[in-house]
Amino acid sequence: MSKNKPFFWPIQKNLATKPTVFAKNKEKTCLECKLHLHCNSPKMEATGKGKKGILIIAEAPGAEEDARGLQLVGAPGKLLRKELARHKINLDLDCIKINAISCCPPKNRKPKPLEVEACRARVWSVIRKHKPKLILLLGNTAIESFLGHRWKKDLGGIIRWRGWCIPDQDVQAWVCPTYHPSFLLHPTTNEVAHVLFRKDLKAAIRCLKKPFPKRGNDLELVRVLRKQTSITSYLQRMINNPPKFMAFDYETTGLKPQAKGQRIVSISFCIDPKKAVAFLYHKRYRKLIATLLHNRRIKKIASNIKFEMVWTKDKIGCDVRGCFWDTMLYAHCVDNRRGITSLKFQTYVQFGVVDYASEVAPYLVGINERDGNSLNRIMELTKNKEGARLLLQYNALDSLYEFWLAFKQMDNKGRYNKLCK
Repeated sequence: MSKNKPFFWPIQKNLATKPTVFAKNKEKTCLECKLHLHCNSPKMEATGKGKKGILIIAEAPGAEEDARGLQLVGAPGKLLRKELARHKINLDLDCIKINAISCCPPKNRKPKPLEVEACRARVWSVIRKHKPKLILLLGNTAIESFLGHRWKKDLGGIIRWRGWCIPDQDVQAWVCPTYHPSFLLHPTTNEVAHVLFRKDLKAAIRCLKKPFPKRGNDLELVRVLRKQTSITSYLQRMINNPPKFMAFDYETTGLKPQAKGQRIVSISFCIDPKKAVAFLYHKRYRKLIATLLHNRRIKKIASNIKFEMVWTKDKIGCDVRGCFWDTMLYAHCVDNRRGITSLKFQTYVQFGVVDYASEVAPYLVGINERDGNSLNRIMELTKNKEGARLLLQYNALDSLYEFWLAFKQMDNKGRYNKLCK
């Protein structure tokens, strides 16, 4: 990697995850929701001209919106209109407006999960029809509508998601969650929330001027090695010509290596932003792997690198030297909100890949989740070629995204050129 060239992000179509199912919700319908039977403007259609390619997803129609059949015309809408005007954005001309649920709930109560599910198809049909450049998610209900069916576990709320400008690869648009204006009008809300709301809105509007980072099939950047000769040759080449940076990742039978029966199942390496390699671990490769990991001149990258260090010491028999960048630790240092430091979360908010683990994830959970020494079901994946392939692809993507994330984090601090000298 030349110090005179900028870091290269692969521009390809992203198929590392399953394609999103756009808006056909077969489980919940208006007949089950029944809100349309008790409001003045049932099934309110999207409004606005959308000249600047902005889609705003709010929560639900209030009493004034229900009476007029228009979104965001009450006090929260007026506040949003005022803040958008600061950036020369007209809410009616430049934006498309829709609510996460299209019918007014009784007494303006919070929408129920069933209601959000029943209306999700309408929201996604608007996304598919208008193909916005920027999607503003206002509040928890909008996040649930947009992400709830794609983010399989621990979705969380607006505290976790606000402030990110996400290049969502499924919708090919910038996705920017922030507070709902009604929250800002609540008498108990302090001035900090107003400041953060304006900051989030400013960052979101800036995205309109940024090129969207389209990528494609990240699996094309992944190589699975099966033959012993190929694995040995790959490791020997790195030993003979040590890379400057190396992300590495283990998939193991559990969290702690000391318990009986625990083992490293697979290992992946990434030394290049356009290629990651993974293979099933065997003790015959231990000396070669130990030589690489013990070389302090190779700058090691991982997410929660302490995990790899402990497993390396216990199962491979050497210390990891040259530990250089922990993406999880860095994410925590710059933003101490809960639930934002994991590789999966950072991969989505930074690169727009919402899910690349769902096929493998159930096998990585301990049989007894309360016991840190519990074995998981990962060995079931290795019993056939298809399962092993899924595991190794997932393992390799972990290293690939760790490599990308580390360099993006370095770039954000302006350190990349200095580090590459």
